[in-house]
Amino acid sequence: MKPIACLASAALCLTSLACNDHASGTEVVFHAWATGDAGAPARAAGSPVTFTTDLGHTVTLTRALVTLESVEVVPCAPTALERLWRALPNALLATAHAHTPGTPTRLGEPRVLDLLSAAEVELGALNPPPQRYCTVKVALGAADDHASGLPADGTYQGASLLFEGSVDAQGASSPRSFVLRAEAAAVAGPAFTPGELQLSDSERHAQVLLGLPYARWFDGLALATEPDDALATQLLERAAEDVTASVTSPSFEQ
Repeated sequence: MKPIACLASAALCLTSLACNDHASGTEVVFHAWATGDAGAPARAAGSPVTFTTDLGHTVTLTRALVTLESVEVVPCAPTALERLWRALPNALLATAHAHTPGTPTRLGEPRVLDLLSAAEVELGALNPPPQRYCTVKVALGAADDHASGLPADGTYQGASLLFEGSVDAQGASSPRSFVLRAEAAAVAGPAFTPGELQLSDSERHAQVLLGLPYARWFDGLALATEPDDALATQLLERAAEDVTASVTSPSFEQ
């Protein structure tokens, strides 16, 4: 095939793919789970949680809240063919940009999660264009008046994270109570496991479970000596570093 004809054929094929993106019919349903791995402590719904950190501190939590400000799927690095598609003139692919940028790939409603509820929570569904997605951008931020799940007593408004409880630290004479409240923002970017999320004409639906293994967030913290505000900042940083994203069904590639 001559080069010009080959390029024209590729352009026609890619235009067809772009049009399919516009009416993709895909659905990715996101859930969140407050344990996130098999090593997290088992508990009854709403009851206090007790666990031991890697430094030997025994922590008891009576309240644990975190705000997911947004959840967004992030495409993998483009292949050569995908780069060619994106380089084509806008006029050729005019029908591919009918949706609002970001809307099909981003859940934007802030959600306050009660980590002691022992329940898997559905966050919502996305309708992203068919392609490969490698990571999830999970933004943690302050809860406003319209955040879903905001406690009615008003104590959590403006917070991105709140942990209340006590710690029986190694070498301490008595347990110490704490209230760890953060209002700053942080962003997690976990990769999909067991492999990238692949959406196509034949694989249009998937479910993703975001794991929040909050017990691990306390590992390494100097719970006996650090002030509450410093611990809250470190805890938020740990939360951003330790969120998991598992493709539970049915579309993934290893």
